[in-house]
Amino acid sequence: MIRKRPTDAMLDNGLSLHKLAEMALLDQDHLTDIVDATLIEAEIGPTNLSYCAARRVEVEYHKRMACIASILHIGVACSMKSPNDRINIDEAVRRLKLVKDVQLGARAVSDLQIP
Repeated sequence: MIRKRPTDAMLDNGLSLHKLAEMALLDQDHLTDIVDATLIEAEIGPTNLSYCAARRVEVEYHKRMACIASILHIGVACSMKSPNDRINIDEAVRRLKLVKDVQLGARAVSDLQIP
């Protein structure tokens, strides 16, 4: 999701993928800076969209970003340094299923548990 590898030059000087994700989640305006662009690109057709069509694209974008943020939170929670600080696998799966339901439209974005 981050489109960086642990060997990326950006991750020298002690910065890890885990820390990079944590930092991006603290300031979600910068989330788009680290997330793979193909995950967040909206399928926008013509630029002369009607108000309703433009609004649907905007809503879809915000839903997608909420799902991406939620998945990153789950990843960070599963990869804490100490095993005692990690969420258990049942909770991770429950949260991932919730994200899937939101993305498919079966649940509302407000149902996502983003700390």
